[in-house]
Order: sequence, then C-alpha cells, then structure tokens
Amino acid sequence: MKTTRYLGAVSIFLMPLALAACMETGKYNEYAGKANKAISEQIKQDEDAGQKGKALNESLKDFPENRDALKSQADEVIALFDKSVTSLKTAAESWEAASKLNIDDKLKDYASAQAQYCRKEAEANEYGKKTFQLVNDPSITSLEELQTARESITEQLKTLLKEGEDYLQKATKIANDNPTLFKKL
Repeated sequence: MKTTRYLGAVSIFLMPLALAACMETGKYNEYAGKANKAISEQIKQDEDAGQKGKALNESLKDFPENRDALKSQADEVIALFDKSVTSLKTAAESWEAASKLNIDDKLKDYASAQAQYCRKEAEANEYGKKTFQLVNDPSITSLEELQTARESITEQLKTLLKEGEDYLQKATKIANDNPTLFKKL
C-alpha cells in the first residue's frame, strides 16, 4: 500500500515534468517553423538577387560609362540582399531561441548549429552585397578596378560560405545520427 501511494505520488510529480517537456517541444517546433519560413523567404530572395545580379554583371562591359544606367539595377540587387540578410537573422534568432529551451541536448546542438549557419550566411550575403555596391562607388573609375575590388571581396565571401557550410554539415550530422529524435518532432 505504501509503495502504491509512493508510486502514485511520484507519477503525479513526474506528470508536470513530462507535460513541460511536451510544451517545450511544442515551442521548439514553433521556433523551427519560424526559422524554416524565414529560410524559404531567404532562398527566394537569393534566387532573385542571383538572377538580377547576373543581368547586371552582363552589362558591365561598358563600365564605368554606363554606371548611371546600372545604378537602379545595383540598388535592386542590394535591396534583395538586405531582405535576405534580414530573413537569415530572423531564422538565426528563432534557432537560437529554440536552442535555449529545456529539450534534448541533441536538439539544442542542432538548433545552435542552424543558428550559427544562418549567421554566417547573413554575413556572407553582406559581403555579396558589397560587390554590387562597388558599381555605385564613384572612386572606382575602370572595369579593372571594379574587378580587382570584387576579387578581394569574393575571397572573404568564399571563406564565410565555407564556415557556414561547416555549421550546416554539423546540423545535418546531428539530425542523421539521431533519426528517431527528429522523427518525433
């Protein structure tokens, strides 16, 4: 009889803990959903920036004589990069919040790696944006100067993209190594 009361008391005590864990998992899913929505928006913005940036780059053969004509194109690409950076920062904030919940450590590690990935991608997009800001820079007086300045930025961009890819691979590995944990979500 004492054992039954003890087990009953323990189960009543543990039930709120289990309920809290479920609630935290629900919050995790909400944050992950927000992050994934922001990433979807970012992907579209990057695709648009890539297409418009390609069109601008094809028009550079007459640079700097056509700088005024290129300004609106460059501004449009820059604005798309700004939106992309904002989306990535939103995703990073959501993943960061998810990583601080009272959940399984592997989920925390996954969310943290995703947050770091999003931050690196945002930083990389800031660098990508700089290559188009150079088109509007009056101190750049030739196509050769523009290309040299872009090459310098591109090297840093490659480093940031590699770092971001490393974080994404870490997150993917965590998910692949723990399939049952991620299926529950």
